[in-house]
Amino acid sequence: MQRSSQHFKAWPLDTVIAELTQGRPYRQVMGYELGEKRRAERDKEYDTELRTGVYPLREWDGGWDRARARTFLRKTFGVEWIKSACTYCLMWNLSELRCFS
Repeated sequence: MQRSSQHFKAWPLDTVIAELTQGRPYRQVMGYELGEKRRAERDKEYDTELRTGVYPLREWDGGWDRARARTFLRKTFGVEWIKSACTYCLMWNLSELRCFS
């Protein structure tokens, strides 16, 4: 895991999840699409007695690829969704940020 991912994603999420679940089992829903098999497999390695990773985009209706997910989001919300919610991370979003298009 990249250092920035651990610091800005994993630790804050783990902290909030621990507070919300109070030691009870939970399902963590991840948005990995059909083409992200390796990411889903790697994430599954973090499952514990309490945490179960769930991957609906990989499971629904034979699996949704990125194009199908983007089409659904565009039709439902009327906007183009960028790949990552981490808009501050130029490494992942440079080509998708409108100001650089």
